[in-house]
Amino acid sequence: ILTPPRGEDILIEIKSTQSISESHLSKIKMIKKDYPKCRALCISQEKHARTLDGVEIFPWKQALVELGLLD
Repeated sequence: ILTPPRGEDILIEIKSTQSISESHLSKIKMIKKDYPKCRALCISQEKHARTLDGVEIFPWKQALVELGLLD
């Protein structure tokens, strides 16, 4: 769980795969049930950002920009 100085808490899971499926997201979805107000992010090697079952999936470089860690 990432807690930025301003903004909402973010659940982050990192996967090395190039293709995230629903089964890859089981753990982050389970944690999200305990923290329903948190934003859920999966960082992977996918080519394009998308949302699957309430979890935002980002290519790793785009995720760093989204999190404000890279310009």
